[in-house]
Amino acid sequence: MLNIYLVRENIDKNKVIFEQIKETSGNKVLIVPDQYTLESEKNAFKYLGKSAVIDLEILSPTRLGYKILKETGKPKEILLDKYGRQMLIYNIIKQNVDKLTHFTKLAGKSGFIELVDEQIGEFQQYYIDSAKLAELIKTVDDKSVLYQKLTDLLTIYSEYESQIAKKYIDTKDINEIFIERAEQSTSIAGTDFWISEYDYMAPKNLEFIVRLIARGKSVNLFLTGDIDSTARDYELFDITRKFIYKLQKSCDTIDQKCVISQISDSIYAVTDKSHALSIIEKEIFSYPPISYSSSANDIFLHRAKNIYTEAETAAVFVRNLLSESNYKLSDIAVICNDIDNMGPVIKRTFEEYGIKCFLDKNRDVLHNSLISLNLTLMQAAQPKLTTSAVISFLKSGFSALNRTDIEKLENYVRKYKIKGNMWLKEFYKTDLNAKLEPEIAEINALRDMAISPLIKFRAAINSVKSAREKIEILYNFLKLDLGVPDKLKANIREYENMGLTEIALENSQIWNIIINLYEQLALILKDEEVENEVIEEILKSGFASIKMGMIPSTSDQVLIGNIQRSRIGQIPVLLILAANDGILPLSATNETLISNDEKTQILNVTNIEFGELAQAKIAEENLAIYRMLSAPLHKLFVSYEESTLAGDSMKPAQIFLRLAEIFAKNRIKGDIYSSGENLNLLSIPTKTMLHIASKLRNDDTLTDAETAALFWCIKHEKDVYEKLASALKFEVKAAKLSKDDAHKLYLGDKINMRLSPSRLEKYAACPFAYFLTYGIKVADISPFELSGRHFGDIYHSVAQKISENLNSDNLPVSSPDSRWMNITSDELSAIIDETIEFETKNYQNGFLFDEADGPYKIERIRNVCLQVICAVIAQIRSGQIEKMLCETPFGNSIAATFPAIKIDANIPISIEGKIDRVDIINGACAKYCKIVDYKSGFTKFDKDSVLAGFQLQLAIYLKAATSGSKATKPAGMFYFHFSDKSISLQSGATNELSDDDMLKEYKLDGIFLNSEEIVNSLDSDFSRFSKVASIQKTKDGIKKNDKYMLDEIEFDDFLSSVNAVISKLCERLSDGNIEIYPGKTGNGDACEFCHFNSICKFDKGLPNCTYRKSWSSNQTKK
Repeated sequence: MLNIYLVRENIDKNKVIFEQIKETSGNKVLIVPDQYTLESEKNAFKYLGKSAVIDLEILSPTRLGYKILKETGKPKEILLDKYGRQMLIYNIIKQNVDKLTHFTKLAGKSGFIELVDEQIGEFQQYYIDSAKLAELIKTVDDKSVLYQKLTDLLTIYSEYESQIAKKYIDTKDINEIFIERAEQSTSIAGTDFWISEYDYMAPKNLEFIVRLIARGKSVNLFLTGDIDSTARDYELFDITRKFIYKLQKSCDTIDQKCVISQISDSIYAVTDKSHALSIIEKEIFSYPPISYSSSANDIFLHRAKNIYTEAETAAVFVRNLLSESNYKLSDIAVICNDIDNMGPVIKRTFEEYGIKCFLDKNRDVLHNSLISLNLTLMQAAQPKLTTSAVISFLKSGFSALNRTDIEKLENYVRKYKIKGNMWLKEFYKTDLNAKLEPEIAEINALRDMAISPLIKFRAAINSVKSAREKIEILYNFLKLDLGVPDKLKANIREYENMGLTEIALENSQIWNIIINLYEQLALILKDEEVENEVIEEILKSGFASIKMGMIPSTSDQVLIGNIQRSRIGQIPVLLILAANDGILPLSATNETLISNDEKTQILNVTNIEFGELAQAKIAEENLAIYRMLSAPLHKLFVSYEESTLAGDSMKPAQIFLRLAEIFAKNRIKGDIYSSGENLNLLSIPTKTMLHIASKLRNDDTLTDAETAALFWCIKHEKDVYEKLASALKFEVKAAKLSKDDAHKLYLGDKINMRLSPSRLEKYAACPFAYFLTYGIKVADISPFELSGRHFGDIYHSVAQKISENLNSDNLPVSSPDSRWMNITSDELSAIIDETIEFETKNYQNGFLFDEADGPYKIERIRNVCLQVICAVIAQIRSGQIEKMLCETPFGNSIAATFPAIKIDANIPISIEGKIDRVDIINGACAKYCKIVDYKSGFTKFDKDSVLAGFQLQLAIYLKAATSGSKATKPAGMFYFHFSDKSISLQSGATNELSDDDMLKEYKLDGIFLNSEEIVNSLDSDFSRFSKVASIQKTKDGIKKNDKYMLDEIEFDDFLSSVNAVISKLCERLSDGNIEIYPGKTGNGDACEFCHFNSICKFDKGLPNCTYRKSWSSNQTKK
């Protein structure tokens, strides 16, 4: 017998059900959906008491089916669960992809696998097998898209049926077994059943219930509906009436009585609900609605700017409720249909307000470290090992390396682009080669620890062929070699101790989930020979389909869920967020393989139900909305968003507008930021301080309430206040080092500090960046790239080697017989090719040859070097040089050509280095020297930048070269820019290398002495404008250009000023000055290419963040 009870939501349905159960003797079963079993058990205790619950079983239909199987005997076929089914589908699609026409591009993608699985499940639920599908396809136009879709699905479905036939039962089709075994069950015969929380059932689920009606003592089905055809919301219950009609037909077929009753509100009405809230149940879907006569104090309607202000407004509402009344957290629920996007925002915001909450949604597991480890191991088993696989393995938490060692190793491999099977041999790449031998030894020790387990795993899994053997090796490696189960238990304990309960719960389930997936995969593929790549793809597909449900860790939490999944029942306080058009109810999506229109087309032509139609889903959702709005007993909060985060406008849902119409005397308020109710922002100390800080930053005046809240926090929440005060006083500043600390940091156990010119320039550019780089030695972990600096190293080396070659005749450079004056293009080209081959092979241990574009880069280096050396030779042939010194050292060593520059700045400082090129010039009364520095960058010589202290190298080189026992006088200092000028060079000429265009392109950039003999040494043969340097002749002689040409006194004054800046820099450095005060010149600022911004926080928008303009003045930081 079937008893159908129609219940409106103003009825205490649970009271009716449990009173019936209490009055019934014998076996009793309450059937509810899976997600409602916990809530039903709570209600059972509430209405029946502890003793009466013992006689009652609360089951989902699936759990009842398995109970029947336990009684009647398990089927001989192997059970294929959801994940096994999807892995099987993946394999079928992979093997039949060439036969597909419409879905070819989607084949193999996890989202598509899931959609195919759902579609096959729908076929099964609606009694459509592959034979029936083949017949149905004949009714469809063979030129239509629908025909292509159905043909593709038939290809997959028929193969699926073939593979599971007589071997497997899949969980979506197991209802057939339940239906069959229900006929054999003796326990059903003496059982009374109650069924609740269903609006609709697919045909096979319905057939199972019909078997219970036929075999059971009684079946009592509770449906949401109203038998009264005059009810103004009668249409709302159309779906219920259609369901009843199907049940009546089924009862007639099995000759069972079907009795329909309406539960009266005179006996079982909900009594503890506010009057205004009880109106919602009657009017929300009624037409026309009757407006509430007065303002409803229990209903709160809000519009919010976006999801963040909406979540915060809701959090403040809950916080105020908790502080002003006796509500528990479990008395409050938040419903949001956009749970995937907004759920985490709501949860995070509530927790910021100190509100414990539970987000009721299924979790993906692909992010779990153990899942990642499985996929990583299969990636590592591929023929070519990848860096991403090794690093993922290390970061999984199941390797032997600690976090510090992992970071050290990762920094190295990222920097030096360690790829593929480079992992399988010792690393050798370093920035300073021999100086870093201890470090490279440590890196290799870490490499060995990292790679050894993977080598063992690769060898093991590649030694077998079948899927079953490969899965067994994977399992044993995880369990025995890595000790995953024990480490997992330790991780779970740690998570629990940290209060990360949800993560602990997830990890407590994950191992069993993985083992189950292994078993399913072994069942599907068995002894089939498969590649590792296939195992990885199938595992990934299986893991992607897993959705892990969680249960609350404690009972007293605010529930955050959506309409369909979270069955809240009657609850004191309900908040509904994102009540927007398209979200409440959810717009119909196209996330099915067969669209709603296509299903309707099939139904109209064949009268065959092909799955649940969108209209039915909308009707179900409207019923769910009706139930949801009828659930709150005391308070209802509903809000919508006015715009997306992108700024697109959003409309309120019709339901929101209907509520606003019914409660027209209730004002729709804004969010807490736009409503002007600033007191709401002062509900908890942290939020109070954030709000006050925002106002103070904007120089806004605090209200009396805000001032009072500030003083309260100063007195009662000192820690919070101190954080606020610190934030408001935040200043980009670095404390000065003591002299002792500076000496220890930069000197160590040495007496003399040695500085290179480039290091001194770096200190001048930014003392704090210098401290990070050379003091505490913060590593640059950016990938090692062949940048302009590295190309510059090669250019320098090539220029040096060729200059040494051309100087080897020991003749004066400008002698007509010297190699400089006679070498041909072909000779030069051959020398350059030989030199470049040697230099590029040896540079950075052959780094260039490891790069995919290495040959291109080497060719580019060759072209630039050929152009540059030709230009250098052309310049030399234009002037007068006695001797050229290349890569000339200055310092304290015996090998140094020139002495170090000594600075007495609290401690002895020696500036030492190498000068790219020193040209010695014979004057009438003295010898002069000219400095040429080869530059691969774009820095232009700027006299003011030299005086400011930011461009010191040339001046230091000139100072060093003009010092010592064989002192010469300064003639000039220049940059020579290495760059690709794309000049066409003609080979075969004898000595025609002084091409005018080439000279012009590579003109020297710097300053020089205003002297005729110095000008002639630069360019002795030009009529008006020199192509070697910035020199102009007029009829009166050489025209002085103040930007480039200095008289002797001016030159001396210039160098004296530079010397003063050098001394000042050395004093500040040794004194411990590490201020965050970057320099800025016409060439740019020190921050442009600095990678320390995340440490120093320098920002022009912050107070005290200014650029230094010069070291030569007494400029101080503002």
